[in-house]
Amino acid sequence: KMRKAYADFAPEVRDLIGRIPASSIYANAVCDVDCLDVWSDGPVVTVGDAAHGMTPSLGQGANVGLEDAAELGYLLGGALADGDARDDSYERVVGALNKFCSVRQERVREIHAASRQQALNKNKKDTTLGSFRQRNPAFFERLYGWQPLRSVHSTSKST
Repeated sequence: KMRKAYADFAPEVRDLIGRIPASSIYANAVCDVDCLDVWSDGPVVTVGDAAHGMTPSLGQGANVGLEDAAELGYLLGGALADGDARDDSYERVVGALNKFCSVRQERVREIHAASRQQALNKNKKDTTLGSFRQRNPAFFERLYGWQPLRSVHSTSKST
C-alpha cells in the first residue's frame, strides 16, 4: 500500500521505502473529538486537546492550545491581581474562567470544524492546504490574524 502511494516519487524515495521492513510500518486512523460544550465548572477549566482535540490537517492543534494558555494566563493574572486575596478571589477566578470560555469557544470551534473538514477532504481531489486557502481566504485571515486579549486591550486603551 505504501509503495503504491509513493509510486510516482523519485527512484531514491521508492528505493528507501523498499528498504523499510514491512513489520515496522503501521497505519493509524487520524481522529478528532467533538469540542466540549462546557469548558469550565467553578474554578476548574479544561483547555487544549482535552477541550477541543483536532486532527493535524491544518497544523493548528498545538497552536490553539497555546492560544488557550495565553488567554487564560492573561485573564487569571488580571483576576488574581485585582483586590485582596482574602475577599472575593473565588468569584474573580470563576468570572475569569467564564470569560475565557466565552472569548475562546467561537474561534476554536471554527478552527476545529475547518480541521475536521480538511481531514474529510483527504480522500478527494485537490486536498492541498493551498487550495483550501484559496477557497476560504477570510478564514485564514482570521486564523493567522489572531491577537491575544492583552494586545486587544492595550490597543483599545491607547486610542
